[in-house]
Amino acid sequence: MTRRPESHTPTQGAPGNQRRLQTGINNGLIVAAWFLDCVGAERIELVTVTPHRVSLKPADLNQGEQIAGLLNLNMPIDHRMLVPGSTLWTGERDGFEVQVRSVLRGVVAR
Repeated sequence: MTRRPESHTPTQGAPGNQRRLQTGINNGLIVAAWFLDCVGAERIELVTVTPHRVSLKPADLNQGEQIAGLLNLNMPIDHRMLVPGSTLWTGERDGFEVQVRSVLRGVVAR
């Protein structure tokens, strides 16, 4: 994994006293590039960047949950009505909503 230059570090400072990159396409591209470095660009087929969101579609959807874990995304949204079904792992990182698509996770018994 390559280290970002200090000028490209999205979150700086101690927790609770953090400066964040402003949202926007340019900063979204910086964040997306860093995510690709973190998870391995060869594992990602598609990256979508909007002013407030970065979405990643893995080349192999079976790796989606693992990739989401590397980015600390722990809020799953299951799309069971779609064929085939899928799970969208979401969370917030560096001021952006981040999404990673994966295969539909198994049924959880309650």
